[in-house]
Amino acid sequence: MSKIKLSEVEALSTNGDLELTPNGTGTVEISNDEGAGVLQLNSSPLASSKIKLKSPPESAAQNYTLILPDNQVAQDKYLQVASVTGSGSTAVGQLEYATVTAPNINLDASNITSGTVPKGRIATPLSGSLGLGMQHINTSTIASGQTAQSISFENFETNATYRIYGSLALHNYHNDRIRIRFLDTSNAEINSSSDYMSQYIMDRLYNPNYYYSTQQDHFPIWFQNQNNYYRIEIFADITTKNGADSMFVRAFESYSGYAYQSIQATVLQQSALQQIGGVKFYLQTNQSHLMFGQGSSLSLYKYVES
Repeated sequence: MSKIKLSEVEALSTNGDLELTPNGTGTVEISNDEGAGVLQLNSSPLASSKIKLKSPPESAAQNYTLILPDNQVAQDKYLQVASVTGSGSTAVGQLEYATVTAPNINLDASNITSGTVPKGRIATPLSGSLGLGMQHINTSTIASGQTAQSISFENFETNATYRIYGSLALHNYHNDRIRIRFLDTSNAEINSSSDYMSQYIMDRLYNPNYYYSTQQDHFPIWFQNQNNYYRIEIFADITTKNGADSMFVRAFESYSGYAYQSIQATVLQQSALQQIGGVKFYLQTNQSHLMFGQGSSLSLYKYVES
């Protein structure tokens, strides 16, 4: 094989092309005695702007071929390997101008195997038909060093069911009786003397008592006809469904070595012609030292029914 050592080759005529024509299926080879072959394209004889095409290093042991695209060049396209002939280091890849596929915004959660989903991307409320049955509405807590005369939840939806649970602590460990009063749809207290009808079962060490009351302007939490002491744990369900406005309460307290529970159901009598729009917890005795104390906390949830 012959070698011609040159530093520059120039076409004979002005604006003339310079052709390199191998014999048959031969190739034009560019090599470097000290490393990978480099083809440099200059912007002008001054070479102030230039780009380089460089082969992989010898250690890569690659001998593949890339065929330039056979489709129309267009804006916003990218180069991709459309097809491959052969395999391994001697494969031949056909390039093409391809379009970026738009991302699918309707993701299937079954395809998510790690990471987190921002809560803003989750439907609210969650579907009750899928077993996601409770939506947190609000939590009312009395902070350290604070007291309150009452705790209220307002603006109930119509034809809905709510759950309240938590605990109420009596300030300075005094005793009193916790009362409950419904609010109407304007958040005003329903306090006519004939609005409430209640039934109670009170239990202390498997010794239950039964009691009922009617025509009252509130309903209390009863424990063996005694006052409430220290801390009361409460679970309550409230329905605002038309014609069935009611509240079911289960409460627990401990006192003097005994455990007490109270189970009661209260119905808003239809003669009141009002609908439950909220609920208020307060104390029977209206004195400044008889209030709910720090640690009192009630949470309101709504049952999701669809």
